[in-house]
Amino acid sequence: MKIVKCLMCGKEFERKSNATKYCSEKCAREAENKKLREKYKPKDKTRICLQCGQHFNQKAGSQKYCSKECAEAASKTRKQVTGWGKYKPEDYNKINVYPQGWLKYMVENGLMTQCPMCGEWTSSDSGFCPKHENNH
Repeated sequence: MKIVKCLMCGKEFERKSNATKYCSEKCAREAENKKLREKYKPKDKTRICLQCGQHFNQKAGSQKYCSKECAEAASKTRKQVTGWGKYKPEDYNKINVYPQGWLKYMVENGLMTQCPMCGEWTSSDSGFCPKHENNH
């Protein structure tokens, strides 16, 4: 048996096989978690905050807002405006439930346009809202 240093904590231990790298299961799990975090960590991804429209560097793969304050403001806006499911999905274009930054992002990337007949925001391929899609 050979005395080696744990690759995670640096503690010396007697390894039982040549494949053993860690002194304990805990260190092995921590090393695996660290490896996974690095693997799935965004690499310098610049995003647009869905609340305020500012550019920010994404720290987590699912991060949508530049700060905790923007995330809380967006959540508060959704709760106030939507009334916790008070509206049907087709009614959302009739009320201002979308944060300013989200709409800016959607428009800049060609994902949303305004209906030329009524001005309602739409994501349909025709560029017309559902009311006017068949009438153009």
